[in-house]
Parts: sequence; structure tokens; C-alpha cells
Amino acid sequence: MNLPSEKPYTYHGRVQKLFGVHIPPKKIYKAKKYLTLRFVIRGVIPSKKNDYFTENNVRFVLNDAKKIHGCTPEAFKYIKDNTRSWIRGSKKYLDWIELIKDGIHEQSVFWAKKYDLIYPLDFVSIKNYYFFSDKMARDFINKDEAVYDMLVKLGIISDDNYGCLYKTSSDGGCYADMLDESITTIDITLAVFD
Repeated sequence: MNLPSEKPYTYHGRVQKLFGVHIPPKKIYKAKKYLTLRFVIRGVIPSKKNDYFTENNVRFVLNDAKKIHGCTPEAFKYIKDNTRSWIRGSKKYLDWIELIKDGIHEQSVFWAKKYDLIYPLDFVSIKNYYFFSDKMARDFINKDEAVYDMLVKLGIISDDNYGCLYKTSSDGGCYADMLDESITTIDITLAVFD
């Protein structure tokens, strides 16, 4: 997949040399305006990355190979040509998507009406803030990846590559003494160029 066409920008800074590496100036995008949409998710976001598992169709292919070719060299070729493997997201993550999708849809309708938006959004920055209701140490990176993938899957943003999601950040803290349930806020800032 190719990146979308590049948005208008100017260079900021100058070429630097640091530890023997020439670093070009940064691209600063020149939008006409910015709109920030705040989404809220209740509960702990499951890590998608830590719960991947692989599946394959080898049992079915073996049975078919035996039925069609018996124990012959053709059976081995059939197995080689027809066996497939794939990676599945965790059931916990997929269940979480099902649990929150109606709430995300409701929030997206609110913002679409307020700003006359059409989803998916195609050039955004995202800041996540995690209000954790317990004292368990949690990994922002895993949570961020789950959030970005969820936003793509539910059609809020078009993709999570740098051509569409050009800037990200996350922050958070322990609110065990204030909250009974974890909360995440997702600030999606849309750069408008027209």
C-alpha cells in the first residue's frame, strides 16, 4: 500500500550533523485549521500485541491429501501447495472491540455532526491519556497500538501509518485513589488543508 499524497509543509530548522549522521530539517505541515475530537473509553484496554497467536489449516489439508492422493509424492505436493498459516489477534482484544464499538460509534456521530466530518479521517495526530484505576505497571506502547488499530478497524481513521497518523503521544498515571474504573481519553486532532 502506498502512502497518500503528501500534505503542504515547510521545513523547520536546518540540516544538522549529529554523531556522524546528517539530519534534514523537520517537515512542519501547514494546515488551514485543526479540529480536536475527544473520545473516551471506559475500562482497561487489552494489549493486542502480547496476545497474538498463530493458526493454520494443516489438519484439514492432511485429511484432504490422504483422501485424494493417499501416501504418494502428490500428497506431499498437495500439502505444500495448500497449507496456510495466519496470525490472529487475541480473543480478549477482539471481545474488547465488540464491547466498545457502539460507544465509539456514538461518539464519532457526535463529532461528525458538530464539525460536518466524513470518516475515516485521513491526516491526524493522536494523544492518548490513560487514567489507571489500579497500581499495576502498564505499558503505554502496547495500549497505544491497540487504540490505533481499533480506530482503523472501526473506521475512525483511514490508517495508522505515518502518512495518515503523522504524530502520536501518550501520557497517563495512577488514579487508584480517585477512580473505580480505568478511563482513556483519545484526542484526535484533524489537520484541515482545504
